[in-house]
Amino acid sequence: MQTRPSQRFNDWPQRLEAALNEWSLKEFVWGESDCFCFAAAMIEAITGSDPMAGLRDQYHDRESAYALLNNKILMPGSQEVINLNGHQNAIETVMGEPQNVRLAQRGDLILYQFGNGDKLIGVVDGSGKKAAAMAEGKGLVRLMVKLGSASWRV
Repeated sequence: MQTRPSQRFNDWPQRLEAALNEWSLKEFVWGESDCFCFAAAMIEAITGSDPMAGLRDQYHDRESAYALLNNKILMPGSQEVINLNGHQNAIETVMGEPQNVRLAQRGDLILYQFGNGDKLIGVVDGSGKKAAAMAEGKGLVRLMVKLGSASWRV
Protein backbone atom coordinates (compact mmCIF):
# COMPACT_ATOMS: atom_id res chain seq x y z
CA MET A 1 0.00 0.00 0.00
CA GLN A 2 1.47 3.31 -1.07
CA THR A 3 0.71 6.84 0.03
CA ARG A 4 -1.52 9.24 -1.89
CA PRO A 5 -1.37 8.65 -5.67
CA SER A 6 0.51 11.10 -7.86
CA GLN A 7 -0.95 13.46 -10.46
CA ARG A 8 -3.39 12.22 -13.07
CA PHE A 9 -2.21 11.41 -16.58
CA ASN A 10 -3.29 13.98 -19.19
CA ASP A 11 -5.39 11.30 -20.92
CA TRP A 12 -6.78 9.83 -17.69
CA PRO A 13 -10.43 9.80 -18.86
CA GLN A 14 -9.53 7.49 -21.74
CA ARG A 15 -7.37 5.34 -19.48
CA LEU A 16 -10.20 5.08 -16.94
CA GLU A 17 -12.70 4.09 -19.61
CA ALA A 18 -10.32 1.45 -21.00
CA ALA A 19 -9.74 0.03 -17.51
CA LEU A 20 -13.49 -0.06 -16.81
CA ASN A 21 -14.05 -1.93 -20.08
CA GLU A 22 -11.29 -4.42 -19.20
CA TRP A 23 -12.71 -5.05 -15.74
CA SER A 24 -16.26 -5.50 -17.04
CA LEU A 25 -15.14 -8.95 -18.24
CA LYS A 26 -13.64 -10.09 -14.92
CA GLU A 27 -15.20 -12.19 -12.21
CA PHE A 28 -14.86 -11.27 -8.54
CA VAL A 29 -11.92 -13.09 -6.92
CA TRP A 30 -10.63 -12.17 -3.45
CA GLY A 31 -7.10 -10.76 -3.62
CA GLU A 32 -7.20 -10.48 -7.42
CA SER A 33 -10.36 -8.72 -8.57
CA ASP A 34 -12.25 -7.70 -5.43
CA CYS A 35 -13.42 -4.12 -4.84
CA PHE A 36 -10.10 -3.00 -3.31
CA CYS A 37 -8.09 -4.47 -6.20
CA PHE A 38 -10.55 -2.87 -8.62
CA ALA A 39 -10.27 0.57 -7.02
CA ALA A 40 -6.47 0.27 -6.97
CA ALA A 41 -6.47 -0.68 -10.67
CA MET A 42 -8.60 2.37 -11.49
CA ILE A 43 -6.25 4.62 -9.48
CA GLU A 44 -3.31 3.09 -11.33
CA ALA A 45 -5.03 3.70 -14.69
CA ILE A 46 -5.61 7.35 -13.75
CA THR A 47 -2.27 8.11 -12.03
CA GLY A 48 0.19 5.27 -12.69
CA SER A 49 0.41 4.61 -8.93
CA ASP A 50 -0.72 1.25 -7.48
CA PRO A 51 -1.93 1.71 -3.88
CA MET A 52 -2.35 -2.07 -3.44
CA ALA A 53 1.27 -2.93 -4.30
CA GLY A 54 2.42 -5.64 -1.93
CA LEU A 55 -1.00 -6.35 -0.40
CA ARG A 56 -2.79 -8.52 -2.94
CA ASP A 57 -0.99 -11.70 -1.92
CA GLN A 58 -1.87 -11.21 1.76
CA TYR A 59 -5.49 -12.43 1.49
CA HIS A 60 -7.45 -14.92 -0.61
CA ASP A 61 -11.01 -15.02 0.76
CA ARG A 62 -13.54 -12.88 2.64
CA GLU A 63 -12.25 -13.92 6.08
CA SER A 64 -8.59 -13.17 5.36
CA ALA A 65 -9.51 -9.89 3.59
CA TYR A 66 -11.52 -8.64 6.56
CA ALA A 67 -8.82 -9.86 8.96
CA LEU A 68 -6.25 -7.82 7.01
CA LEU A 69 -8.56 -4.78 7.05
CA ASN A 70 -8.88 -5.01 10.84
CA ASN A 71 -5.23 -5.55 11.75
CA LYS A 72 -1.94 -3.74 11.91
CA ILE A 73 0.24 -4.35 8.89
CA LEU A 74 3.81 -3.61 7.91
CA MET A 75 3.72 -1.26 4.93
CA PRO A 76 5.33 -3.04 1.94
CA GLY A 77 8.70 -1.49 1.12
CA SER A 78 9.08 0.25 4.49
CA GLN A 79 9.31 -0.43 8.21
CA GLU A 80 6.14 1.57 8.99
CA VAL A 81 3.39 -0.33 10.80
CA ILE A 82 -0.14 0.97 10.31
CA ASN A 83 -3.50 -0.04 11.70
CA LEU A 84 -5.94 -0.32 8.79
CA ASN A 85 -8.91 -0.48 11.18
CA GLY A 86 -11.61 -1.12 8.58
CA HIS A 87 -12.51 -0.08 5.03
CA GLN A 88 -12.75 3.67 5.49
CA ASN A 89 -9.58 4.00 7.55
CA ALA A 90 -7.69 1.84 5.04
CA ILE A 91 -8.76 4.18 2.23
CA GLU A 92 -7.93 7.26 4.31
CA THR A 93 -4.43 5.85 4.92
CA VAL A 94 -3.78 6.17 1.20
CA MET A 95 -6.16 8.89 0.04
CA GLY A 96 -6.41 11.23 3.03
CA GLU A 97 -9.60 12.69 4.47
CA PRO A 98 -12.84 11.93 2.62
CA GLN A 99 -14.98 14.55 0.94
CA ASN A 100 -18.74 14.80 0.80
CA VAL A 101 -20.21 12.33 -1.71
CA ARG A 102 -22.06 15.21 -3.42
CA LEU A 103 -18.64 16.56 -4.48
CA ALA A 104 -17.55 13.30 -6.14
CA GLN A 105 -16.58 13.54 -9.80
CA ARG A 106 -15.53 11.15 -12.53
CA GLY A 107 -12.55 9.06 -11.37
CA ASP A 108 -13.12 9.61 -7.63
CA LEU A 109 -13.47 6.77 -5.11
CA ILE A 110 -16.80 6.09 -3.39
CA LEU A 111 -17.39 3.95 -0.30
CA TYR A 112 -20.74 2.16 -0.08
CA GLN A 113 -21.98 0.69 3.21
CA PHE A 114 -24.96 -1.62 3.23
CA GLY A 115 -27.37 -2.53 6.03
CA ASN A 116 -26.03 -6.10 6.22
CA GLY A 117 -22.52 -4.80 7.00
CA ASP A 118 -21.11 -5.34 3.53
CA LYS A 119 -19.03 -2.57 2.00
CA LEU A 120 -17.89 -1.81 -1.54
CA ILE A 121 -15.41 0.65 -2.96
CA GLY A 122 -16.27 2.02 -6.36
CA VAL A 123 -14.99 4.57 -8.84
CA VAL A 124 -17.19 7.24 -10.42
CA ASP A 125 -17.58 6.38 -14.10
CA GLY A 126 -17.78 8.69 -17.12
CA SER A 127 -21.43 9.53 -16.44
CA GLY A 128 -20.52 11.24 -13.16
CA LYS A 129 -23.75 9.85 -11.66
CA LYS A 130 -22.81 6.20 -11.18
CA ALA A 131 -19.84 4.39 -9.78
CA ALA A 132 -18.52 1.03 -10.91
CA ALA A 133 -17.52 -1.52 -8.26
CA MET A 134 -16.68 -5.22 -8.11
CA ALA A 135 -19.27 -7.16 -6.09
CA GLU A 136 -18.87 -10.73 -4.92
CA GLY A 137 -20.96 -13.08 -7.06
CA LYS A 138 -21.90 -10.28 -9.48
CA GLY A 139 -18.71 -8.89 -11.00
CA LEU A 140 -18.75 -5.27 -12.13
CA VAL A 141 -21.85 -3.43 -10.95
CA ARG A 142 -22.98 0.21 -11.20
CA LEU A 143 -24.36 2.10 -8.20
CA MET A 144 -25.68 5.62 -7.87
CA VAL A 145 -22.98 7.94 -6.53
CA LYS A 146 -25.42 9.65 -4.16
CA LEU A 147 -25.91 6.36 -2.28
CA GLY A 148 -22.26 6.32 -1.17
CA SER A 149 -21.23 7.22 2.36
CA ALA A 150 -17.89 8.90 1.60
CA SER A 151 -15.71 9.81 -1.37
CA TRP A 152 -12.10 10.66 -2.10
CA ARG A 153 -10.58 12.72 -4.88
CA VAL A 154 -8.12 10.70 -6.98
